[in-house]
Amino acid sequence: MTAIIVIGSNLGDRVAYMLSAVEEMGQLGEIIAVSGLYSSEPDGYENQGDFLNAAVQLVVDCGPEQLLVRLKEIETKLGRKKSFRNAPREIDIDIALIGDIILDGGELTVPHRGLAERDFFIAPIAEIAPDALDPRSHRKLSELRDNFPVAMKKIISQYKDERWQALIT
Repeated sequence: MTAIIVIGSNLGDRVAYMLSAVEEMGQLGEIIAVSGLYSSEPDGYENQGDFLNAAVQLVVDCGPEQLLVRLKEIETKLGRKKSFRNAPREIDIDIALIGDIILDGGELTVPHRGLAERDFFIAPIAEIAPDALDPRSHRKLSELRDNFPVAMKKIISQYKDERWQALIT
């Protein structure tokens, strides 16, 4: 099954945390694509530094719930600590999409409940999988990106880093 994961960081060496997350995800399955980096304003709790975000397309052989468990293990391994909602964090790893699966309930909602309202999810996903569909709205992620409301935008710019460029080229 193909999953699209969105990763983010706004503490410490953000790129290093994200590179480590991608490396760890490579142990879960085959990485098909990795987006560029996007710098974005924090969402929710505003009194914190800007985030870097990226998307990873990954083929895995486990179910959605097991994938969530394994991604949370990566977060813990990389130093993520439990805190309040939308708190600053070393690493954040979210399942955005898993094919056309829709799951509601428990710890896992797919597609991610914030997918359609977060340009920092939509833009990196549309970069690596422009024809990917939001299974709820049946709209392409590239269409959601192109029609995203200006008032809701959090992305500041694409972010360049030589270490990340080496990963995606």
